[in-house]
Amino acid sequence: MALARSGLHVLTVYPGPTRTEHARRYSPDNRREARRMAPERVAHEIYQATCRKQRTLIPGAGNRLSASVGQLMPGLTESIMRRALLDRIDRRSGGD
Repeated sequence: MALARSGLHVLTVYPGPTRTEHARRYSPDNRREARRMAPERVAHEIYQATCRKQRTLIPGAGNRLSASVGQLMPGLTESIMRRALLDRIDRRSGGD
C-alpha cells in the first residue's frame, strides 16, 4: 500500500452495535441495548489493533461471528437481517 511507505498506518474498523447516545436515539429496538458493546471496549480494541498494525478490526466475538456467517452465507444472512429489521420497524409503526 502506498501509505505504508510513508509510515502511515490505516485501520478500518467495523464496530457493530455500540452503546452510544446515537444508538439509543435511532435504534429500531432499544431493548437490546445491553447487548451492544461499551464504547470504552471498542476504543480499547481499536487501540490494541493499532499497536499491532492490523489493517481491519471487527471488535467483539459476536460481531466477528456475524461477519463470518455473512461471508459464508450472504443470501441467508441478508434475508434474516431484512426480516428482523422490517419486523422491528412494523412493531414501532403499529403495522401488521
